[in-house]
Amino acid sequence: MEPINQNNPIDKCRKCLICDGKSNAARMGLDMCRACATFYKRATGKKFYECLSGTNKCALNKGDACKKCRKDKIDKLLSNMSDTGKPKVSNPSSTASTESDPVPLRDAHDTPCDPSCSNIDAGASNSALILNRVRSAYKNMSHTRLTTELLTRPSIIHPMLITDEDCPFEQATAGTIEAVNRILISTIPVFARLAFPEFGSLSKQHQWMIAKKFFIRFRFYEASYRADKLFPEEPDRLCAGYTYWFTHHYDEGFYKDCPNVIDVQHVKTSMHQFCKEHHGRFKGFMKRLKMSEPEFLYITALMFWTLEDLELPNYVTEIGDGYRASIMREMHAYFLEERKMENYAARLGELLTAIQTFDMTEARMKQNLEFMRLMNVLSDDSFIYQIQREDAPPRNFVLL
Repeated sequence: MEPINQNNPIDKCRKCLICDGKSNAARMGLDMCRACATFYKRATGKKFYECLSGTNKCALNKGDACKKCRKDKIDKLLSNMSDTGKPKVSNPSSTASTESDPVPLRDAHDTPCDPSCSNIDAGASNSALILNRVRSAYKNMSHTRLTTELLTRPSIIHPMLITDEDCPFEQATAGTIEAVNRILISTIPVFARLAFPEFGSLSKQHQWMIAKKFFIRFRFYEASYRADKLFPEEPDRLCAGYTYWFTHHYDEGFYKDCPNVIDVQHVKTSMHQFCKEHHGRFKGFMKRLKMSEPEFLYITALMFWTLEDLELPNYVTEIGDGYRASIMREMHAYFLEERKMENYAARLGELLTAIQTFDMTEARMKQNLEFMRLMNVLSDDSFIYQIQREDAPPRNFVLL
């Protein structure tokens, strides 16, 4: 991210269209300050306000407290933007910049992408803003995983094959599973900052707590979803990472790069018995559910912000509550407007069970990893083993 150029006259004259405060970035397609954007996300669909003056025409200078007029003004500007298909900007000079350059100016403290990130179509429907951000962020995460996994293979992969369409899948080993999980969890914070801008404002410790919890849920959720799409005729296969697959049979090749001396036959038999039931249930669940891509992404977003069992400050849980409410509103609109379904309650209920189903993987994952450590498949300093311990972050992982 390029820092704000203090000598750029465009940066100096951009104002928040709501309160006239300083705005160094476009948010939700508008020149809007961080305070107004945060207020709107928390206010939408949650509260009903009364005008302080009774006129519904309060002057909205920076610091004024009429929440109803503030929200109404944002609603009106967003509605106008939706009608025209173009973002609203505060002056002609910045209009020229916006139309010619899809990359918005950002606050110097904005590490994450803003809600108006250029990866989202300026004319996208307001009813799918979160879906569009999550889709863009997931594509970015997937490309990073695809490229990194293929470039770290022992054999050289031709650059023209580093695509989703041509990806050469391979059977995973104990060593590759360790590597691909490190890659996955390393991409989650970036995914979160792109999909959910407020995530970037949290402390690194709170970001890590949320990312780790999401990783534990998401890895088998995504693995089952992608396996059903990629290997519909192979019921035993799950995706292991983005470019690998594995089965609960754990043949001897799985242990060829194990760092320790092990009794392969004993470990193979025990792991097969332990994992067969769980892998089959995950794959069967996804096969029955037949999720569409928007459904997969919406549940991914809900899964990310399901924070009930984490010890987080109130302001963090409020962000999560706001996102979950917004996601549910988008899902209702998706079924009504896109799918033309009037009676979709049963389908929505089916989708929400995915969060519960894959939330239960945490305890099973801990059991499996503890078993693998006892069997010498994993070492004490294994990253994937440390990740499931209560005293995270892992050893030698320093948070500033």
